[in-house]
Amino acid sequence: MVKNGKMLFIFLSALFILNCAGTTSMMKEPIEGKNLIIGSIIFENNGKNNRNEVFFDNLEVAIMGYYEENAKEKVFGKWIYTDENGYFFIPNVPAGRYAVKAIRVNMSGQSFITVANEFRTMVDNYKLSPENIAFSGTYFDTRPTERIVNLKHNYFTIFPNSEIRYGSYDMIAEFTASNGEKISRPLIFKYFIEKYPETGWNEYLNKVLSTYKQ
Repeated sequence: MVKNGKMLFIFLSALFILNCAGTTSMMKEPIEGKNLIIGSIIFENNGKNNRNEVFFDNLEVAIMGYYEENAKEKVFGKWIYTDENGYFFIPNVPAGRYAVKAIRVNMSGQSFITVANEFRTMVDNYKLSPENIAFSGTYFDTRPTERIVNLKHNYFTIFPNSEIRYGSYDMIAEFTASNGEKISRPLIFKYFIEKYPETGWNEYLNKVLSTYKQ
C-alpha cells in the first residue's frame, strides 16, 4: 500500500514546473498569453554572528505560484538567481498568482541559510527554514497587470536572535542599513526598461509604469 505522503509527493511532482536555480542574464521575448515576473531581493544581517552586512547580488530566490490549465490548478515553482544589483525576472510564465517563496543567502562566516514562508495563512511570516523547502502553500495574491507580475522590492533583515523582519516596497528612498550602507531602489519597471531597452516586454513595463505617480 502506498502511503499518503508518497502519493502526495508524486501528485505534486507531476504538476510542478520546477527547475534548479538558473540565471537571469537573458530576457526571452514575450510569448502570446504569457507574463513576466519581476522583483528584487535585499538581505540585511543586523548583528547576527556580530556582523553587519547587506547582500543582494547572486542570491537564490524561489518563486512559487498557482495557475490554471485545462480547468485544473497547477503549481509553479522555480529557483533563480538575482543579478548584480539584486533584481530577478522570469519571462513567459502562465497567468496566475505568485509570491517569493524563499531565498538562500551565503552569509559571511557561515554556510547558506534559507528563509521561507509557508503561505498557509494570510498572516504567515518568513523565518529560517530547512534547506530543502516544499513548494506548497495557499495564499499567493500577486497577479499580472498588463502581463507584468510585480513582486516588488523584498527587504529581509535577520537579527542576532535569528528573527526575520520582512517588508515589500514599490520603491526604496535612501535608507541607511545597519552597516551604514545607503540603499535606494527605483520602481522595478524602470530598472528593467533601462537594463533591457530592446526587449519586447518594454511595451508592457511602460504601460504599468505609467500608472504610478513619480
